Amino acid sequence: MPKMDKTLLIDRPDALDDFTRNAHDAPWLGLDTEFVRDRQYYPQPGLLQVATPEYNALIDPVALDDLSPLADLLCRTPMVKILHAARQDLELFVQLFDCVPAPLYDTQVAAAMIDLAPQIGYAALAEELLGVEPGLALGRYNWLRRPLTPEAITYAAEDVEHLSRLREILDERLAEARKTNAFADAMRLMEDPERYRPQPDAVWKRIRQARRLGEEPRARLKRLAAWREHQAMSENRPRQWVLRDGVLVTIARLAPKSVKELDEVRDLPDSARRRYGRALLDALAAEANDSA
Repeated sequence: MPKMDKTLLIDRPDALDDFTRNAHDAPWLGLDTEFVRDRQYYPQPGLLQVATPEYNALIDPVALDDLSPLADLLCRTPMVKILHAARQDLELFVQLFDCVPAPLYDTQVAAAMIDLAPQIGYAALAEELLGVEPGLALGRYNWLRRPLTPEAITYAAEDVEHLSRLREILDERLAEARKTNAFADAMRLMEDPERYRPQPDAVWKRIRQARRLGEEPRARLKRLAAWREHQAMSENRPRQWVLRDGVLVTIARLAPKSVKELDEVRDLPDSARRRYGRALLDALAAEANDSA
């Protein structure tokens, strides 16, 4: 396997097999992911980082067709899996492997429980607790690009480099604050895979204007938002590319009953009216079974 210091770049099946077999005996795993989601509903994995006491492995899902050895390591082994601000990473793991790597340890959640800044970033936490100066920031790097640049490899490896040491310090601080049990309870809640699967019937809650609507328009908005979510999933496009939030809110308020009446909806593109008009009317007409 190619080696740079303690970094392994894994882009061949035999290298993945070797790494995961050896990692089964590790006392902990540090995890992170890099992905691209600019033009898709579902994230496209660009890199999966797995740290052990010996190596920081950068596993290349662009080059590897079969990631099942990694699924076995993450989903069916007893060692703690350490992540920072884990939600989006866990969404990707559930998408790829239908599991949450567990037992789970989220260093951002632990930091919040000992009264560090809420939602503190990984680099800031490493600087605060370990004195590590922030490394390179890549911004909107295209993680599907190959070959990976040396800067990208360094950045990705550093994202899992300090997780184990952060966990040790955070564990001490949690014990001092008598919050060890509360943290364990929070982690158990985060280990439920259902939290990270699409929830079309609940996505309306993310629409800012929803709470300003009356009961009946809000019920219509719920149905419209659920329809849009299913449509975005089927097309693998961002939900806002199907229809923007403001358009859905306007449709929910006006409650058009015909394609002709959809002409009254400001900012509804002609192409969307032609493509989705009948489906929008069907969603409006559907009986509302959800509660406010």
